[in-house]
Amino acid sequence: MKLTLDQLLNDGEEAGTQEPDNVTALPIRLAPIRDALKNLEDLCLMKLAAADSFADACTAAAKNAGLEPSVVKTYVTAKVNDKLAAQQKKAEQLQLLFEEFDR
Repeated sequence: MKLTLDQLLNDGEEAGTQEPDNVTALPIRLAPIRDALKNLEDLCLMKLAAADSFADACTAAAKNAGLEPSVVKTYVTAKVNDKLAAQQKKAEQLQLLFEEFDR
């Protein structure tokens, strides 16, 4: 069965079904996407390239330091996102589990 655009927008429900009270129906306009698509694609490619460069740099630094690359990536990401305290708490809890169950 082929769904209409209205059905797709309503998760496959029949057209004209009532929307929840907390949802405002907005008209869909594809022109803004069409206009921005080339720029969005270029930005996505840059994001992917930057992610690869970041991963490679973390791997090189970790290798030189004798650490696991994921540890360096996790630390740098937490630092940049101002999440060091949350990451520290996770590390402490993980250490507690290792100490308790892997003696």
